[in-house]
Amino acid sequence: TLDSFYSAADLKLSPSGDKLAFRCYKEDSLDSAEGLKVFDINSRKMLTLKSKVLVSGTLYCWLDNNNIVYYGSTGEKSDSIKMYKYNFESNQEEVYLESIQGYCTYMLPAGNGLVYLKEIGDGRELVYFDKSSGSSKVLSSNVESIYNAKFNLNTKELFFAGKEAGLETPELYKISIKSGDVVRVTYDFPSSVEKESNLCMDKAGNVYFTAMQGVYMYNVMDQSVSLISGHTGKFNVYQDASS
Repeated sequence: TLDSFYSAADLKLSPSGDKLAFRCYKEDSLDSAEGLKVFDINSRKMLTLKSKVLVSGTLYCWLDNNNIVYYGSTGEKSDSIKMYKYNFESNQEEVYLESIQGYCTYMLPAGNGLVYLKEIGDGRELVYFDKSSGSSKVLSSNVESIYNAKFNLNTKELFFAGKEAGLETPELYKISIKSGDVVRVTYDFPSSVEKESNLCMDKAGNVYFTAMQGVYMYNVMDQSVSLISGHTGKFNVYQDASS
């Protein structure tokens, strides 16, 4: 049950909102982490994952309502660090991506595949993996970090709050899966994007995010950024599951 642990973090809802994935801690200590848990909201029961994989930090995401992907290792072999997929209808786990040739630091479902950021040597690569074809494509070698992201299924564009190499503050970017072109959306307005900001998208594809000055919207039609709530305070944005 949800009262069987001390605290939970990094909550991620399935697309329909009926399952909740999270990390939990047995005590008031980071050393008491118990790994990935999934709660079925409709039945109000914890779901059992028949898996030996130790999930790496926050590296898990929902592909759809019944499939979750996570990055980690079984700890039994040095080459067991992979991306795995768990299906809650069949209660079976399988390897989703055998090797990324590096260390994953961020992942997000994107249409028929997955976008992930990896460290490789002294550099980083933002990669799109197409599950249907089994092919991988490097989108950028200049993205240093991603804090939050949202994928537009219609335009095949990824919007993310993150940093390119050489920048000190997070900004909003968009990148085309097809061309790999990275476009910086925010410059001086706002001066930077909050690391903790969620990214939300309405049915028209407009992107909502937060900065110290308030809540902003990126209009995809005229490619402009506007302030929609400038009240002083701490903000975040959340998206309806139907959007």
